[in-house]
Amino acid sequence: MKSRKALLILFCSLAISTLAFSQTANDLFDSGMKKLKLREFDSAIYYFNLAMEIKPDFAEAMFRRGLAKDNSGRTEEAYEDYSLAIGMGPKAVYYNNRGILRYVKGDHTNAIADYDSAIGLDPDYLIAIFNKGRALFENNDFEEGCDCMQDAYKRGLTAAKDAVDYYCN
Repeated sequence: MKSRKALLILFCSLAISTLAFSQTANDLFDSGMKKLKLREFDSAIYYFNLAMEIKPDFAEAMFRRGLAKDNSGRTEEAYEDYSLAIGMGPKAVYYNNRGILRYVKGDHTNAIADYDSAIGLDPDYLIAIFNKGRALFENNDFEEGCDCMQDAYKRGLTAAKDAVDYYCN
C-alpha cells in the first residue's frame, strides 16, 4: 500500500512539474504582465525571468522586467534591463524609459540622445518629444527645449500644457 501511495505522489509531482514546464515563454510573459498590472513587482519579475529562460532574446520581457524593477525602486537594474532590451530589438519606448532614468540622474545629454533615438524610431512619439524638450531645458537650451515641448503639446499631448505655460511663456 505504501508503495502505491509513493507512486501516486511521484506521478502527481511529475504531472505538476510537466504542466509547469509546458508553459510557453508567451504564457509566462502574460502572467508577468498580470502581476505587473497588479503592481506585484517581485512576482512580475519572477515570471519575466522564467519567460527569458525559455526565450533568452525576448526583448519585451526584458523591457517589462526593467519596468517592474524601475517601479520597485531598483533603477540601476532597470537601466541595465532597458539597455539589454534595446540591444535585442530597439523600440521607441525602450529608449524613452532609459532616457527618463538618465534624466532623473542628471545625465541630460545622454537622456537627449535616448529621446532622439526614440523619436527616430517613432517620429510621432509625443512623450519622447516632450521629454527631450525638458532635458534640453535642463541643459540651458531654452529655445529648442520650448520648441519641443510646444510641438508635443500642439500635436496632441495635452498633458504638456502646464509645462509649456510655465516654462515657455
